[in-house]
Amino acid sequence: MHASDLVELAALVSAEGPRLIHAGASLSTAGLEPYWTASKCRQDRWSHRLQSCRDQLDSCRDRLDNRPAARKAIWRIALPLCREVLAAEILTRVWTACCSAWDRQRDTAEAEPVARSIWVGHLEARGRALKLLAAGSGLKTAEAGELDRFRRANQRWTDFLLAPFARLCNVDNLAHNVERLHDFAEDWGDDKPSAGSPQAREIWTASLRATFASRGQYPTFNADLNARIAGGIMVCLGLDPGEGAGSLCPSLWLARLVTTTTDAEAMIESLLSGEAG
Repeated sequence: MHASDLVELAALVSAEGPRLIHAGASLSTAGLEPYWTASKCRQDRWSHRLQSCRDQLDSCRDRLDNRPAARKAIWRIALPLCREVLAAEILTRVWTACCSAWDRQRDTAEAEPVARSIWVGHLEARGRALKLLAAGSGLKTAEAGELDRFRRANQRWTDFLLAPFARLCNVDNLAHNVERLHDFAEDWGDDKPSAGSPQAREIWTASLRATFASRGQYPTFNADLNARIAGGIMVCLGLDPGEGAGSLCPSLWLARLVTTTTDAEAMIESLLSGEAG
């Protein structure tokens, strides 16, 4: 699963999460463990690859290696890697907001600590990515500018998708711009045409897809873990394409099947191991 597909899942969580919480739906905790495990593994991969890219760029600089081909080869990996970290961060923040609202409704502290621990780790990965970009050794100005626009768009979409949860609990620390978050939250208010109405949702979903339409141009390095992460969230929400996913990314349903199937296999292995003992 491409990291940009996770942005569509973030939109689904933003639209369906508050509705389920308002309805007092019993959300499952079964997906929290695979979400945490896959997210931690992905963060480890990011850390190692980002550090490797930084070390290679530093090595080129120390050797005064001005060959464009050498630096270009490094950025061919580093740029998509940074994009993946930034794109995936939208879902991390939105899912953390959903878990916070979920725990607030039940007066528990079960889902939020798990989600927030992943968010903190993602912030570290984001910092590494931005430092790599700031170094900019051999990075073309046009590429740097395009990625900065991508970053800014991500931040705006994050604040927009967080807005429905701002009416359920305090999510200010998850926003990039608190004032903008509150402005968006007002647009979701009952005294105005709902930003979550079917018509409005169709418009902003189309805009979201347009923003990330170029995702196919860039590789993703963690398709397996992205699918596990998405699957864990889908299990928690109990959603499938017939229950709110609509025309959003069809691979989300496959991700859920991957998660539940893998969990079932692990359970069977555990039982067989117990019998063997």
